[in-house]
Amino acid sequence: MKAFCGNCGSPICGKNTWLPGHLTLTLGAMDDADGLNVEVVIFERDKPHWDQPGRDVISFATQPDWKPED
Repeated sequence: MKAFCGNCGSPICGKNTWLPGHLTLTLGAMDDADGLNVEVVIFERDKPHWDQPGRDVISFATQPDWKPED
Protein backbone atom coordinates (compact mmCIF):
# COMPACT_ATOMS: atom_id res chain seq x y z
CA MET A 1 0.00 0.00 0.00
CA LYS A 2 1.27 3.47 -0.86
CA ALA A 3 -0.35 6.82 -0.14
CA PHE A 4 0.19 9.89 -2.29
CA CYS A 5 -0.63 13.58 -1.89
CA GLY A 6 -3.98 14.35 -3.49
CA ASN A 7 -2.71 17.73 -4.72
CA CYS A 8 0.72 17.00 -6.20
CA GLY A 9 1.04 13.20 -6.25
CA SER A 10 4.16 13.07 -4.04
CA PRO A 11 4.60 9.80 -2.13
CA ILE A 12 3.80 10.24 1.56
CA CYS A 13 3.84 6.81 3.19
CA GLY A 14 3.70 3.11 2.51
CA LYS A 15 3.17 -0.27 4.11
CA ASN A 16 4.94 -3.49 3.28
CA THR A 17 3.14 -6.83 3.67
CA TRP A 18 6.40 -8.25 5.07
CA LEU A 19 6.27 -5.77 7.95
CA PRO A 20 2.76 -5.58 9.37
CA GLY A 21 2.48 -2.91 12.03
CA HIS A 22 5.20 -0.73 10.46
CA LEU A 23 4.75 2.34 8.30
CA THR A 24 7.39 3.96 6.12
CA LEU A 25 7.30 7.74 5.82
CA THR A 26 8.84 9.90 3.13
CA LEU A 27 10.39 12.54 5.37
CA GLY A 28 11.06 14.87 2.44
CA ALA A 29 7.30 15.20 2.05
CA MET A 30 6.80 16.39 5.64
CA ASP A 31 6.37 20.06 6.52
CA ASP A 32 7.69 19.33 10.02
CA ALA A 33 9.42 16.06 10.94
CA ASP A 34 10.29 17.25 14.46
CA GLY A 35 9.22 14.73 17.04
CA LEU A 36 9.52 11.74 14.71
CA ASN A 37 11.94 9.07 15.89
CA VAL A 38 13.93 7.82 12.90
CA GLU A 39 14.87 4.18 13.51
CA VAL A 40 15.96 2.96 10.06
CA VAL A 41 17.19 4.66 6.89
CA ILE A 42 16.83 2.75 3.62
CA PHE A 43 18.56 3.89 0.43
CA GLU A 44 21.06 5.92 2.45
CA ARG A 45 23.25 6.02 -0.67
CA ASP A 46 20.77 8.49 -2.18
CA LYS A 47 20.72 10.98 0.70
CA PRO A 48 22.28 14.44 0.42
CA HIS A 49 25.79 14.69 1.92
CA TRP A 50 24.54 17.01 4.66
CA ASP A 51 21.87 14.57 5.88
CA GLN A 52 23.64 12.57 8.59
CA PRO A 53 21.52 10.08 10.55
CA GLY A 54 22.32 9.67 14.24
CA ARG A 55 24.71 6.95 15.39
CA ASP A 56 21.84 4.87 16.77
CA VAL A 57 19.99 4.82 13.41
CA ILE A 58 20.29 1.60 11.42
CA SER A 59 21.18 2.44 7.81
CA PHE A 60 21.15 0.46 4.58
CA ALA A 61 22.61 1.62 1.26
CA THR A 62 19.80 -0.17 -0.65
CA GLN A 63 16.70 -2.24 0.12
CA PRO A 64 17.75 -4.76 2.79
CA ASP A 65 16.70 -8.34 3.31
CA TRP A 66 15.88 -7.42 6.91
CA LYS A 67 12.98 -7.26 9.34
CA PRO A 68 12.74 -5.15 12.55
CA GLU A 69 12.83 -8.33 14.68
CA ASP A 70 16.31 -9.20 13.31
